Amino acid sequence: MNPRTIQVTFDPNILPQWAKEDPKVMSLCRRDLAYRADVLRAATEQMKLHLKDLARRLVR
Repeated sequence: MNPRTIQVTFDPNILPQWAKEDPKVMSLCRRDLAYRADVLRAATEQMKLHLKDLARRLVR
């Protein structure tokens, strides 16, 4: 196991407009790298709605 830690910074400018408009999506993107990758990959409206719903359930 590698003892080095990779630090990742959050740049909200890379997110699509639909994600920037939802504060809960932004909050979850800020702290969850896998969720952020899913947001960047979301191509269909169904996937976007699923990610928004997931953010609403996880962010309080």
